[in-house]
Amino acid sequence: MKLEIIRSSTNLSEYLNKYKFQEELTAELDKIDNNTAIDELILLKIVLWKINRYPDLTKIPFDKLNKLSELKPEDFKKVRSFLDEILGIKGIGLPMASTILRFRNPQTFPIIDRRAYRVIMGKNYSESKDYKILINTYFNYIDKCRKISSENDIPFEQIDRVLYLFDKDRNKKISLYKK
Repeated sequence: MKLEIIRSSTNLSEYLNKYKFQEELTAELDKIDNNTAIDELILLKIVLWKINRYPDLTKIPFDKLNKLSELKPEDFKKVRSFLDEILGIKGIGLPMASTILRFRNPQTFPIIDRRAYRVIMGKNYSESKDYKILINTYFNYIDKCRKISSENDIPFEQIDRVLYLFDKDRNKKISLYKK
């Protein structure tokens, strides 16, 4: 296959209306003009646009999210319907959902990420398309985090960070993506 390059005779106008990347966010960012002050929120949107990680946060049920601060650690499974709802939002997988939960209620929810997951489960993390599987994976992970936290006298709200650092230190030469 030969690389095609642009020449002076190339007609690029056919591509003018075909750009569909992050359509809503692109339209919002395109409205920024020379009179618009760039603040932290706009800059974060630009960064998330670039790395294609911008979830539609308007779909987050904030009323339900804020009530999760009242959830007791032993009642963590009551978050099932909330997780089911937000996992359906483009750009939100289980690691992002668990991060949102962790910062809403750190005594109840740890962050699940590739590093922490593999040191607990003994295998690499892979994201399923089935929300029930994802949610059950997370609940199993939470149970194991609680056990490790208790056995090692680590505050639960720090366990995900400790596991992350442990893996980064002990398993840094092992790929996070191989099955």
